[in-house]
Amino acid sequence: MKTSLLYRRKKEGRNSIFTDLWNVLLAGTRRLRFDIIFPAQLTIAVTILNFFGDTESCKRLMKEMAGLPENTLGNILYKIMTANAVELVPWYKEHDLKHALLGYRMEAPDEMRMQCFMWGNAGFSLVTTVITLFFIIWTPEMWPDARYHYRAGKLVKNVTRYRLENSIYLDLSEIRKEIELEKAIAYFKELE
Repeated sequence: MKTSLLYRRKKEGRNSIFTDLWNVLLAGTRRLRFDIIFPAQLTIAVTILNFFGDTESCKRLMKEMAGLPENTLGNILYKIMTANAVELVPWYKEHDLKHALLGYRMEAPDEMRMQCFMWGNAGFSLVTTVITLFFIIWTPEMWPDARYHYRAGKLVKNVTRYRLENSIYLDLSEIRKEIELEKAIAYFKELE
């Protein structure tokens, strides 16, 4: 996926000196944040989850998803994961499911946008709130979008009820209709 489904195009305008300085700071720290900090956090989290989780069932599920028809959520998720060179991780499968379901890319700013969407969609939970606020600090590129993704999450029916094992056989476009994802997409188009 080149761009996420839920993407708000920013209007180009005249920058102030503070905006220019902010952009220089972001560009200067981007490599540290995206190439060192995020991968280190991900490696630590995946190692812990794999140590305590059932990795064999995740491997079986990946194989099963590879053989599913083109339009199924499982096959689309398999393609996204192989394109990003990631495997299913125990206790994190539903997070990966949301990438395919909602159309968010597997990269740092979109991960945070999806967290904001889920914060709005699933409602308050201490764990989600802490994770969202913690990681949002590391991705100032998406701060202007946080409010919009949160609001878009509120427009869509709750997606936390979907479990990967039960949903991989379902038609992705049908699930998106069921959760009324088009409301969130229309919301972003209104903002352009």
